[in-house]
Amino acid sequence: PEDSATGRVAAVARELDETFFEEWTLDRAASRAGLSRRRFSDLFRAAAGRSFGEHLTERRLEHAAALLRAGE
Repeated sequence: PEDSATGRVAAVARELDETFFEEWTLDRAASRAGLSRRRFSDLFRAAAGRSFGEHLTERRLEHAAALLRAGE
């Protein structure tokens, strides 16, 4: 079960990286993984080294910086 939950969190993290511009919430992410908010948060932090919110914000800021560098 642990590997399965970890795998589901990793799948959501990949989806998040591809669709970071959509409206993501912790509730949506946990639901996609089939986990409680608490369990999802714990597993996400263990895998990513930061919280879900921090990861999402960082991904969005990286994209914005890339657009600015490209002159867009």
